[in-house]
Amino acid sequence: MIVTLFSTITQQSGMEELISFLKLLHQCSILPPAEMLALNNQQTNKEVTLKDSERLDTVLKYVMANFRGSLDSKTAAKLTFLNEAAFCRFFKKRMEQTFSQFVNHVRITHAKSLLLKKDWDVLRVCYDSGFNSLSYFNRQFRESTGKSPKEYRKSFHSQLECVMMDYQDD
Repeated sequence: MIVTLFSTITQQSGMEELISFLKLLHQCSILPPAEMLALNNQQTNKEVTLKDSERLDTVLKYVMANFRGSLDSKTAAKLTFLNEAAFCRFFKKRMEQTFSQFVNHVRITHAKSLLLKKDWDVLRVCYDSGFNSLSYFNRQFRESTGKSPKEYRKSFHSQLECVMMDYQDD
């Protein structure tokens, strides 16, 4: 049953694909544990202690409150009562990315939102998202999305126009 559902999903699109996927998830959820097979036996077994969770929460709040300004791992380390090297190891182990990668991810996510909601030029989006260099912003944005900020905005508006046209045809 599961194999059949999986095969049909690849041949469908739209709502049919979604319904088949939900059926597949349902079938997987009712399987007895004895019939389940782990696809990845090298799963990491991360134990996050309450202390780790509190440290991460403090850092995440610091990043979210200050991502538009200057952020550095030295300040984040002080908030967690760790030296900078220990903080960097701790953060990378728990978040599976460096502190600067995480900060860039937050900034790019904010920039994507601005590009879709505001009619600002790319330079203003860049600075409002916490980047100090347009070329660095463009490079990070392209690395994250595969598109330049202008291309990203344009592709979203094109998709929106298609949806609106489809909606008007109904």
